[in-house]
Amino acid sequence: LPEVPVLPVIALTLGDPAGTGPELLTKALAQPEVRALGRLLVVGDAATLDRAQHVTGTALVLHPVSRFEDARFEDSAIDVLDLANVDAARFQPGRVDPMCGQAAYEAIRVATARNFALAVQWHPEWECAQAPDRLALFAAFGAACRDYRAATPLGITRVPPHILAEQHGA
Repeated sequence: LPEVPVLPVIALTLGDPAGTGPELLTKALAQPEVRALGRLLVVGDAATLDRAQHVTGTALVLHPVSRFEDARFEDSAIDVLDLANVDAARFQPGRVDPMCGQAAYEAIRVATARNFALAVQWHPEWECAQAPDRLALFAAFGAACRDYRAATPLGITRVPPHILAEQHGA
């Protein structure tokens, strides 16, 4: 039998839960060609991703997990490393809230802790191609990320204590 290549694990963070990131992500994940790119793992608040589906009209089956090792990477569901870090009672879409900023930060920290990739929240819909100054800034950021990654092969090592304990078998 021919050897089937193992697809890479790709961690996708929600961005700011009160912003457009969760909705953009649900629309992207609803596309089979996007899901075919790798074994996808959403990192963030599962309830936020589910709320975004009500806005976008998508009907993805979510599989929340509390540990990376519990992800199944099945075609029938989207694995979500559920950080459960957004208080639904306080959540207000479209409003700046420190809780949401903290949730976005925590998702990036957790995603980069396993050396998936260097992550950034970027809004390409914000006219980047039509604004040379923004495009130059983004290109410079990309170069800085590549330089940092080359100089730091293990990536960012500051991670939440519960993730560190899990990684070290505590």
